[in-house]
Amino acid sequence: MNDKERDLLDDFTNKLVKELPSEQPSSALLNNVMNAVNNIKVKENEVWKPLISTKGWFLIIVSIISSMFMLLKTEPIKSPEFVSKIDASKLSNLFSFDYSLNFTTSNTVIYGFLFFAIMMTIQIVYLKNYHNKQF
Repeated sequence: MNDKERDLLDDFTNKLVKELPSEQPSSALLNNVMNAVNNIKVKENEVWKPLISTKGWFLIIVSIISSMFMLLKTEPIKSPEFVSKIDASKLSNLFSFDYSLNFTTSNTVIYGFLFFAIMMTIQIVYLKNYHNKQF
């Protein structure tokens, strides 16, 4: 389309838009809308249900306690033989920086935080999907 055709088309559409009458809503529009809103039936006896039931919370607590006992009773994980043969000193020097806190943790705490992170991720994904289905 060249410039002349574009200008003709633009003039034509401008003329059509100017000739169109402007529509005004009727004076009873507000009353009609408010009557329609008032006629909507609302369920007042809807019972609130928790997302996680009492049995679910019991199962979660029991699984957390039992997994903590299992982590406390197990022996530390020993790395396989081939891992000890790998020379990672170059990598450790590459990513090393000074820790001034001298903070040490046990394997149980690390496993606990790992389990917590996994459970939080699952919960966030589950809740996101649950709310997306509702709205």
